[in-house]
Amino acid sequence: MNEQPMKNLHLTLSGVGIICIGIVYGIDPASVLPRFFNFDISSTELQNVFRAIMGLYIAFGLFWLYGARKVEYWKPATITNTFFMGGLALGRLVSFILDGFSNQFFIGFVLELLLAIWAFVNLRNEYKRNETNS
Repeated sequence: MNEQPMKNLHLTLSGVGIICIGIVYGIDPASVLPRFFNFDISSTELQNVFRAIMGLYIAFGLFWLYGARKVEYWKPATITNTFFMGGLALGRLVSFILDGFSNQFFIGFVLELLLAIWAFVNLRNEYKRNETNS
């Protein structure tokens, strides 16, 4: 089996997913986010925060998509994907412990954790492949 598509699939799924989530967070935070979450975004400062998050998510998403297409960027894209998704999952886990369980964010937690593990496994496999070829 050709490993290249599977090797790149985690970056592609992560990239598309995080770009979509970023757009939801930042396109019109004052009207979109209250529909999904139980809080109001009326201040300019809070809207600015969510639009900054949108920019960050879109930038990382584009980098991961680029890394899935350009072999020389695969490793840095996968490393950042591991830390980004792992960091989101860890933050949600801390929130579940300190703030209480959230049904709304549990699926996100599971997906982020799985994507972080998948990226880590891909990195480990790439390292083993390179050691075998040297």
